[in-house]
Parts: sequence; structure tokens; C-alpha cells
Amino acid sequence: MAREIREEELEEYIEERREWESSLQKGRVSRRKAAGSGSSLPPKRGGGGGVICAYPDCDKEATALCEQCHLPYCQFHVSPERHSCIGCQIYEVISRYDKGRVVNLGSRFIRDFTIEKPIRFLSKEEVIPALSRVLPLYSKYCRDFLSIVNKETLIGFIIARLVLKIIEYAQKYGNVIIMDNGLYDEIVSGFPSHTPFTAGVAFQWWLTLEILDSIQEKLHYSLEWLNPYDRIARISKGYKPVKSAYVFLDSKRVQKDVGVRPDVLSSREGVINMRSGKVLEIKLSWEALQSSVEQIYRYYDIWGEDNIMIAIGLPVYQLMIMPYRCIDNLLFLSNECLQQEVNGIANFLEP
Repeated sequence: MAREIREEELEEYIEERREWESSLQKGRVSRRKAAGSGSSLPPKRGGGGGVICAYPDCDKEATALCEQCHLPYCQFHVSPERHSCIGCQIYEVISRYDKGRVVNLGSRFIRDFTIEKPIRFLSKEEVIPALSRVLPLYSKYCRDFLSIVNKETLIGFIIARLVLKIIEYAQKYGNVIIMDNGLYDEIVSGFPSHTPFTAGVAFQWWLTLEILDSIQEKLHYSLEWLNPYDRIARISKGYKPVKSAYVFLDSKRVQKDVGVRPDVLSSREGVINMRSGKVLEIKLSWEALQSSVEQIYRYYDIWGEDNIMIAIGLPVYQLMIMPYRCIDNLLFLSNECLQQEVNGIANFLEP
């Protein structure tokens, strides 16, 4: 959870730290600016030019930055559990937060859409320089969105998570799939449209990259794109290979074979009948899922209850579709908790 501090990063952090912690303990979020958004760190107590730990009343020198909240801490306090890290608190705060303050975009997401085809590929040499120039803009949403909860910031936060994942994925694998050319061009320009439709596309794209990353890194499968136009990939591992499967992302092939179009479907290689596959349905909101209830029941009739999982980004307070495995609040999970949930989805899709 920690990395070395770079000097240029150790600016503007701590003036409202005490107020933020008090607000967090009371189960509310301050309407004022987020901690560290406009203050300089005080000099090290007792003289010298070093940076002190951001933890209240700690005089020790800071040695590392927390990767969740980006504040400098000493070796003892750098653990998120010790300094009540905002990143790790996001899910807990949202869960107990006054529902009147939680922005529920709801019915604005009910439009069903098909992400443009075919997907294309960009190398990390193209993607990383382009996105690195606008990364500070999107990082601000990740730091500040709880303190200024509104639709504009929430949509920006979703886009920001996508930007961070595109960079990470490209660095790991040398290239990254571009699932929506229009949205990518808007992101690179620094001015993506903050519409619910954009947020829905960004969420599906972001979560798809998280899942593909987990399949390759955690489950150690190789990934080969067989048909980018129909959005079909093959995952495999072993010499023969021992295990392999087709992965269909919002695929026309699946719709042609079985009459419906799941967001992500994994089917064992060699099985011609797509009805043996596992389906992951990705929705940004509960209302978006409600708009496709009939479609979900068709999935149930085709693939069976045990082979369907639903992943929802925004909070669901009452889940009415009980027969299917569901994952809720993915958008607000901290990095460690999110990785566990994504790994679970990857395991579900594994052949």
C-alpha cells in the first residue's frame, strides 16, 4: 500500500486533516474542499527541511505515501488501517451515508446500448503519453468526489477510474483495447461529455479491463483476440492447452446463436452450443438493470441460474432479482476490496 515519496508530490496536503477525520467519525462528509486540496505541509517540527507524518500529533518524518489517499506518513502510520484512509473508507461511508445525499442517477441509465464495433488496439507508447498529460485532471475526481457529491463529479469519477485502468493495463501488457473510439478521443482531449450514457459506457469498459487483467495476472491465462470485429477473444493456459475458453464481449455472434446479447460471456472452447456459457451482465445502476429484467430472465432460461452473475456499479438498497449471483457497489470499493471482487468475477468466468 506504500511507495517512495517524490519531492514534487509532497505539496498541498494537510490543513483540514483534523476536520476531515472528525467528519468521517460522525458518518458525514464535509462540504468543504477535500483534505490537502490547497495547503502546504508544515516544516518538520524541531527544525530541518524534512516532511512530517500527516497523522495528527505525530512528529516522525514521513517516509512513504499512501496509495489510497496520497498523504505522506511515517512507517508506523502509513498503513491505511492506522490512519483511517479515505480510500478504504469510501465503501463504508457510502453504505451508512444519508441516502438523501447519495446521488442516484437511476432512470437516467435505463438506455440500453451496444458498444461500437469493432474494437481497436493501441500500443502503450501511444496510450500512456496521451493519457498522462490529462491524468492530473482525472485524478482530482478520485481525490475529491466525496466532498462535493453531485452528478457531474460522480460521472467524472467513473471516467477517471477508466483512465487509470487504461494506463495500468497498457503498461502491463503493451497494448490496450479501445472499446469506444469516440469516448477515448474525448478523454484524451480532457473534455469527455459528462452524460449518464458516457458513464455507462465508461463503467462497462473499465470493469471489462479489470476482469481481463485478473484473468491474465491472477489466473495466469494467455489472451488472444481471434475476432476483434465480433469482440471474441480466447483465453488459455497449459501446453495442450489444458484449459481454454472463448470470451465474448457484447458479441454479435452470441446474439446470432442464441438470440440475446450478454455483456460478457465465457464458453469452453470446442463447445459449439453457446448455451453452455457463463454470463456476466454489467450495469452501472439498479434502474438500468430493472430496465432489462425480461432480458435477464431470458438468460436464466438459456444458461441457467448458476451460470449468471450481475455486476452493478452504484448502490442497490433492495435487490429484487434473487435467483442470480449479484455483486453490488463495485464503483465505491477501495483498491484491495475491488481486486477481491474482480478476482471472483474472473474465477466465475474461468473454464
